[in-house]
Order: sequence, then C-alpha cells, then structure tokens
Amino acid sequence: MSELTLKFIKSESERFLFEKNKDMRKLYSTLAGGVETKLYTNTEKKTEEQLIISEIKMIIEGAETLYKNNSDKKLLKEIEAMVALLPKKMSEAEIAIILEDNKFTDLPKVMQFFKQFGASVDMSQVRKLYQSSK
Repeated sequence: MSELTLKFIKSESERFLFEKNKDMRKLYSTLAGGVETKLYTNTEKKTEEQLIISEIKMIIEGAETLYKNNSDKKLLKEIEAMVALLPKKMSEAEIAIILEDNKFTDLPKVMQFFKQFGASVDMSQVRKLYQSSK
C-alpha cells in the first residue's frame, strides 16, 4: 500500500470513479471529506496520518454498528476496505530487535525514538519490553 495521505485517498476515490465502483467511490469520498474536516479543525496538532487513521476507525465502528442491525454484506466490504488501509502494527519481535540494537539508556529516549513510527507501534508494548529488558 502507498503512504496513507489525503492525496492517496483522493486518488483512490478517482480510480473507483473511473472503474464505476460507486460503493467504493462513495466510501473513499466520505473518508476524504471527513479527513479534510478534521484537518481544518485540527486543534490538537495531530499529523495528517493520525487524522486519517482516526477517521478510518470511525467509519469502521459505524459500519460495524450498522452491520449488527441489518447484516448488509456491502458493509462487510466497506469494513474490509477500511481495515486494509490501517497501518500494520510492529511485532513484539521487531520492537525487541530495535531495542537491542540501539542500546537505549532511558525510557524517554526510547519513546522519542519509537514516535517516528507513528501508529504502527504500540507504545505501551514498547514501554513494557524496554522495562523488562532492564
């Protein structure tokens, strides 16, 4: 998958338009609109990727709720498409290797280092693994 940006989401929306896939076009257009709104009202100074992930999770939650009420198979496709956009989490083994290779001396430096990976890292897992290695 490409980098998760508003530009990517809009290009996918256009691709679905040309492919005449109305459902996916609508889904990606909704996602793009939600992200644009969040960017405009971004008082917490979150990154574009963080805002996109937040919007994707909101869409997934809404689709899951609707699916529980009416079991529409189209909603499952929407959920699947949105889940595919979410960044994959770094594994415990990958985190452990980074911690071992870098020989960090204190937790704040560890946390600062791992922040660069954004949403793909579970920071509570990083903290736990660092503390257990000391």
